[in-house]
Amino acid sequence: MNKKKVVNLDMKQYGMFLALIVIYVVFAIMTGGKNLSPANINNLIMQNGYVVILAVGMLLCVLTGNVDLGVGSVVAVTGATVGIMIVDYGMNMWVAILAALTIGLCLGMFAGFFIAYLSIPPFVVTLATMLMGRGLTYTLLQAQTKGPLPAEYVFIGAGFLPTVKIPFAGGTLDILEWLLYSMDADKE
Repeated sequence: MNKKKVVNLDMKQYGMFLALIVIYVVFAIMTGGKNLSPANINNLIMQNGYVVILAVGMLLCVLTGNVDLGVGSVVAVTGATVGIMIVDYGMNMWVAILAALTIGLCLGMFAGFFIAYLSIPPFVVTLATMLMGRGLTYTLLQAQTKGPLPAEYVFIGAGFLPTVKIPFAGGTLDILEWLLYSMDADKE
């Protein structure tokens, strides 16, 4: 009485994962393996870091059984704010970033108030947030793009942290690097 184990793969569950593998293999063959290089993987991660940040926030919404349709519009409003403040008004980059974070916080609190205290379904509130965000973005930018942005801002946008170097023992010491190293040393 030998019973064979039957593996039942649900294509609905694993279909997207299998499609990703097939696409990756096809591109590996077409490029001669160049898309498998560490430099390419690093470029993909660096260019899509903002997507990962947004996806983590969306994960928290989805885990609670809700959805946030206004994420892209909030990003658009905050980005437009930074662009206008830096390019049109010549403001400090850090002030513009702080203003964008404040606007994002206010829009999040706006949606949270209607969802938590007035019991309006998240789908409806975030749909309204999406429409308001897009309207605000179009109004603020007046169908224009803003640029050029300062090199320091582009440097941070590319995924790099700024450096703060001070003279130390005949050389230089990067304060941010030292802080990150000391925080890592505290964990051990």
